[in-house]
Amino acid sequence: MDKKECCGTEYLDGNPKEKEKHLALAKSKLEGNPMKIMELRLRDETEEYQKYREQFEEIRKEQARRARWGHVLVNEDCITHERFRDIDGTIREFNGVRCRDDWAWEAPLDFKELDLLSDDEILKMRMGKKQNIAEMKKRENEEVEEEAERDFEKWKEEARKKKEEEERIKKEEEEKKKEQEATAGTAKEKSKVKTVEKSKRPEDPPQKVPTPPKQKSTRSKVSVAPPKTDDPPIKRNQLRKKMRRRTRNLTRNRMRRKIRRRKIIYVVLSWTATIKFIPVIVVNLFRFPTEIVMDSKPDEPKSTKAAELPGPFLLEVTPEELVIPPTGNLEVKIRNPTDSKCKVYVYFDSFFWLMKINGKFVNINRGSANSMCFGSVLLWPEDRFTLSIGYHDAKYEDKERCYEYCPPFNCDTHCQRTVDVHPSKRNNYSYERPEGVLVIKYHLNVDTENCSEEVFNLGFHVGKSDKCDPKPDKCDPNKHPMKKMDLYLKDETEEYKKYREQFEEIRKEQERKARWGHVLVNEDGVTKEKFRDLDGTIREFGDRRESLSDWEYDIPTDLKQFDALSDEEILKIRKERKEKIEEKHRKEEEEAKKRAEESIKKVKEKWKKQKEEIKKKEEEEEMKKKKEKEEADAAAKEKSKVKTVEKSKRPEEPSQNVQKSTKSNVSAAPPKVDVTPTNKKPSGKPDAMKNKKKKANPCCSVM
Repeated sequence: MDKKECCGTEYLDGNPKEKEKHLALAKSKLEGNPMKIMELRLRDETEEYQKYREQFEEIRKEQARRARWGHVLVNEDCITHERFRDIDGTIREFNGVRCRDDWAWEAPLDFKELDLLSDDEILKMRMGKKQNIAEMKKRENEEVEEEAERDFEKWKEEARKKKEEEERIKKEEEEKKKEQEATAGTAKEKSKVKTVEKSKRPEDPPQKVPTPPKQKSTRSKVSVAPPKTDDPPIKRNQLRKKMRRRTRNLTRNRMRRKIRRRKIIYVVLSWTATIKFIPVIVVNLFRFPTEIVMDSKPDEPKSTKAAELPGPFLLEVTPEELVIPPTGNLEVKIRNPTDSKCKVYVYFDSFFWLMKINGKFVNINRGSANSMCFGSVLLWPEDRFTLSIGYHDAKYEDKERCYEYCPPFNCDTHCQRTVDVHPSKRNNYSYERPEGVLVIKYHLNVDTENCSEEVFNLGFHVGKSDKCDPKPDKCDPNKHPMKKMDLYLKDETEEYKKYREQFEEIRKEQERKARWGHVLVNEDGVTKEKFRDLDGTIREFGDRRESLSDWEYDIPTDLKQFDALSDEEILKIRKERKEKIEEKHRKEEEEAKKRAEESIKKVKEKWKKQKEEIKKKEEEEEMKKKKEKEEADAAAKEKSKVKTVEKSKRPEEPSQNVQKSTKSNVSAAPPKVDVTPTNKKPSGKPDAMKNKKKKANPCCSVM
């Protein structure tokens, strides 16, 4: 019965009860979260799935072989992890690939050889490998310790020699001082003897002797009194500043250069208007003094510009000829023999191969070419690094694995820097030879604090930067030494013959594109695709979003049709195509203008109609409001007239002489009596009532 795994546990196939138990255990491992495991089944097994099943069985066999060696696959929370089973049976994680102490990565290349061996024999082999690795590490540690002891002894000897030299120099200085003091003492004694002789002579009358004028020396030394300890600190600082200013003025007038360890002397040509520094290689150092001084005339103008040409290439590159085998890689070592740190930039471009810097990550596919590799390394004195050139299969074989706790900013898989560009797809490779070129540049006395990140990381093709060192010449790429090395193939096999045929086809296609204006240009080791205009000027392509640059990207799909045509005929065709595209854009612009004008007219007409409708509505509303006001005024007038008429028709209230009635009548009668007006006129005294109204309200008579 076969064993299977589920969420970190194993169960026997064919025993459902044991399977249910292990599923329950897997549930408990997931921190009490609900889970449901569902198995998948194939409905109909076709030939394609039969092939997949055979491949699955082969993979399972390979996994079983690896498990015998200790490389185990474990499922944790439904995620498969590769773990290591130690000799004692404990399962643990792999340490990092960079960790040399982990022997778990040591495994045979072909696991099928282990099928004939038993588990005990495999354990013995693993134990032996572990012991061998431990012994190797011990030897390496011992060698490192011995080298450290040797270096320490050398350092001791050098320090002892330096001390002896310093003591010898001190002794010589003391002897010189004693000699000077002795000479000064003898001079004083002679002066005393002379004064005694003069005193013995008869006294002469005093005569004033004219003192000769002091002659000023052309090279006057700085004579400033040293600062006294009693002076305040402000005066001391002022004196120090004066000393510095005077020393600077003197050094400007005198150009001095000492012999350096690189055996280069810079000679100043004082008879020209400008100062030039000419490197002179010293053949015999004993012929030249330790210091060369050539003073220029004080009236001549001086320029501080350095030489425009780069200096000699001082880095050591081994081997001198880069001959690469058809299979495998070539290791190129670069060493810094100078006494200062330098930043090394490596540009590699080849149709056959790729490059990798051991221990560093390489920037790939810079510029327009997908075959270019670029890297930079900071080298200290006597430090070195290696380049591996090869990888004809377009893949890095020794690519580092993405292990657990991997920093994402230094991992190839996280940064997506893996290379998978076959030579047949390297269409923008622009060199004449398919083997390619290796370009090495370096920058001495690197100032990592002041230098900008662009120049420090990306390379010399970036150009000058204002943020870099205050000396602008330090960041100029044209003033740094460079070495260009061609690559060569050792033996041309059938595979490389195919690559060469593909290279020739790509070069022909590039020539066809160049006739249409699409040119490949190499600038500082980086290939860039540019455009050749009709007048022959080479420039960058325009923006695709602009209509004026459409004709630059206009190129026929099949360029083989134009092989029989001459360059002049192709130029005519390009001009015609350009004119057609320009006419097309003009027509489109005119149509767009017409459409815009028509749309503007339509919008204006709509606005006019809307304004007229709004005015009509406003006028109608105003008329309605006026009518409503007039009707309201008329109604108010009518109401006022009715009120006045009603008032005129009301009778005068008569003087009521109501006699007191009896108690019975008072109880029967209501408490108040409302007198309602009636149309009937009073029978008695009508004239008297009219006269009373006239007298009472004269306005009513007017009405």
